[in-house]
Amino acid sequence: MGIRELVRHPAPDTESCEAPMNYELAGKTVEIRFDGGEKVSLAFAEYPAREVRKNGDPQALYYRCAKISSGIYYLTHISEGTLGVYVLNTAENLAARIVTDDALKSSFSFGAIGAEGASGRPAFTNDLDGNTVVWHPGGGAPPFKTLYGGGTASVERTGTRGGEAEYSVSDFAAVKIGGGTYLQNAVVTTPTGAVCVNMLSDFHSVTCVGSVYGVSEADGVKYKSFGGYGRVTDYEEGNVMDLREHNKITAGDIVQYAPPQNFELVGQKFYFVMDDGYDYELNFIGEDELEWNFTGGQPGRAKYLCCKGDDTTYLVSFELGAVPRSNHTWVIDLENWLVTRIAAEVGENPRYPYLITPKYEFGVVRRDGVEVKPYPRHGFTSDVVGNIVQWTYGGDMATVHIYYHTHWYRITYPPEKKGSMAFNEAMAKLPSPDEPAAYIKIKDGMYLLSITEQNMERLLGAAMHVRSNTMCFIQNYKRVYQVGRAFGTATWDEGDQPIHLLFGAYGKLLEPSEQEEYIRNLLTDPNPYMV
Repeated sequence: MGIRELVRHPAPDTESCEAPMNYELAGKTVEIRFDGGEKVSLAFAEYPAREVRKNGDPQALYYRCAKISSGIYYLTHISEGTLGVYVLNTAENLAARIVTDDALKSSFSFGAIGAEGASGRPAFTNDLDGNTVVWHPGGGAPPFKTLYGGGTASVERTGTRGGEAEYSVSDFAAVKIGGGTYLQNAVVTTPTGAVCVNMLSDFHSVTCVGSVYGVSEADGVKYKSFGGYGRVTDYEEGNVMDLREHNKITAGDIVQYAPPQNFELVGQKFYFVMDDGYDYELNFIGEDELEWNFTGGQPGRAKYLCCKGDDTTYLVSFELGAVPRSNHTWVIDLENWLVTRIAAEVGENPRYPYLITPKYEFGVVRRDGVEVKPYPRHGFTSDVVGNIVQWTYGGDMATVHIYYHTHWYRITYPPEKKGSMAFNEAMAKLPSPDEPAAYIKIKDGMYLLSITEQNMERLLGAAMHVRSNTMCFIQNYKRVYQVGRAFGTATWDEGDQPIHLLFGAYGKLLEPSEQEEYIRNLLTDPNPYMV
């Protein structure tokens, strides 16, 4: 099956960019003291159960949890036709709760986490007034233009089936959670009926997570979780806050929509049986540190980066501490108990000392009592070939990937984006924007793309500053979202700067009618680097 059949297209209003389930609270108990004296204890079951018990109730509730930024979680559960939404700001020990009944009436509570708690509180705010934000639910679905003012919000949406869709907003409330993070609650009347929408927005990254809740005689309880990205397009002077002040990302930067660091693997040990015969062990000893070793060798310690491609798939990347620099990146697939390793090293080529040539190896996670078999495995694939995808990394940064060959890809940059100019000028100096690529199937709907800017390094060298950057992407085409890591070197007058970072991007498969002429040609043009 190709990726086009996997994408929910046209994507629904929700789900397509739903954030992965976050299990960092698994096995923990969170004590909340709400103003007014109410105490709530939330006891979370051990991973991978999605159950929480409230105040010792023997009846467990199914919950969903998303992490929008470091220490801030969006938690939902449904009980007897009532939606409970908790926002837990564990960085500042603050909590907010919204309870919505089947008549879509919401009540709010604010409090502190822990016995000592905190002196501050989440609070109602009019910080959003005067701002206009375009929110994208992802997957190519039409965006929502939201105008905040007078303590409420209005929504405009075009591009839906049948033209412009009308959305009316009532009972709007905004709560400041901390820093640039806000919780929004409203009743939204859509073309198909009224629903309660809760949205937690982080204006540092301009991303959001949330849920839609409604009850009808025909459909019963309706619940969907969602995620998305946005752009603050306008601010009316004289209001409280220009939300653009929270977002200081430089045009051309790829980290705006990067996911927060994930800590779910802390305390876990893995033994990987690798097909090359050199087994491998990982021991996650802290939120940013692990021990690694080839079985039988001396363990090393490293700082690591971790994020998720879906609820059960992790991307883990770390440098080995060697000279020259060496990186191991793992895709740990706990749905199928399979792993893929990408090994990358700077300095292997004496003629081009910054050039990187990734190496790939496949294996399986060893489990007690489970036989290790030589199949199945993650593996190279041609599923993605023939598609063109636009990936948006931030308000001013997007790329267009052209997947035209099993060992190559091409890239270009939408000219309307501020971050595109320098990259397109560099591309014009090359015979063609082709670079080596590897496409690996992780599971249905998920692929690992690995690319390295080798031709750019050989032909442009120091003129680009970023030298032979190697990037890998976990591409989730059911959610049309990708996360990844970059590894390489930037060279400046003051010296070399190592690159090792995470990024995220929201995607849209470009239909033939959406492909401008310069893009369509890139799918069929010959590759000048091959005979």
